[in-house]
Amino acid sequence: MARTRYRFSKDQRPHFMTNTIVAWLPVFAYPDYVNIVLDSWRFLQREREIVILSWVVLENHLHWIATGPDLSKRVGEFKSFTAKQIIRKMEANGAKTLLQELEYYKLRHKVDQTHQVWQEGSHPKVIETDDVMWQKIEYCHNNPLRRGYVDQPEHWRYSSAQNYLGQPGLIEVCTDWRKCLPRSRAPALERAAPEAPASRVALNCQEQNREQETESSALCGSYQARNMGLSGSLLSSLVSSLN
Repeated sequence: MARTRYRFSKDQRPHFMTNTIVAWLPVFAYPDYVNIVLDSWRFLQREREIVILSWVVLENHLHWIATGPDLSKRVGEFKSFTAKQIIRKMEANGAKTLLQELEYYKLRHKVDQTHQVWQEGSHPKVIETDDVMWQKIEYCHNNPLRRGYVDQPEHWRYSSAQNYLGQPGLIEVCTDWRKCLPRSRAPALERAAPEAPASRVALNCQEQNREQETESSALCGSYQARNMGLSGSLLSSLVSSLN
C-alpha cells in the first residue's frame, strides 16, 4: 500500500477533511444528493457523538472539520452510506448519464461494486492550534467565493458560514470548539476560541491555505480537461438552486 502523509489522530482532535466525487463529476449540483450528505452528518451528530465544526459542499467535493470518538471509522461509514444512498437516488431519478460516468470512472480493483461515488481517502489533517482552526474554517467558507458563485460566504446555502454569523444553518455546528471538545482529550490549542465576528468569515480570498488550494485547482483542472467543465446552463441552475 502506498504511503500517505494523511493520518487520523488516535485521540479526539479536530480534523480537516476533504471528500471528492470521482473525476470531479458535478453530483452535488443537484440538491437531492446534497441532502443525503446532510442527513448522514445529522446522524453522526445524533447517534455517533461526532461534533462538526465547519463544512462546505461544492458541486463536486466537500470539506468538513469534525471530531469525536472513532472518527476514522465514522468517516468511512459516512462515505459508504452516502455512496449507496446517492446511487439509489440516481437510479430512482433516472440519472442515467451520471450513473454511466460513475461506472466508467470506477477504479478497476473495486470489483465488488458497479459504481464509485467518492475518490479514495479523506485527506485528514489534524488541527492543533486556533490559528490553524480559523484558517481551515475560513478556507471552507470562502471556497464558493473564490469560485465566483457568490459575493459573500454566507450567501452560499451549503456551508456553515451562516452559523458563524449567529444565523441558523442547515445543520448544527459548534462555533466554539473549546466548549465542544471532551475535556479529557481536548487538543492543546494555543488560546481560547474567540467569538466568530463577521470579518473573520467574510475575509480576503487571498488569506487561504495555499497547499489545499493548489491540490484542489490541479485536480479540478484535470476534471475540466476530461469533461469540459459545467455547462453554462447547469452552473446557472446550480447557483440559483443554492441561493
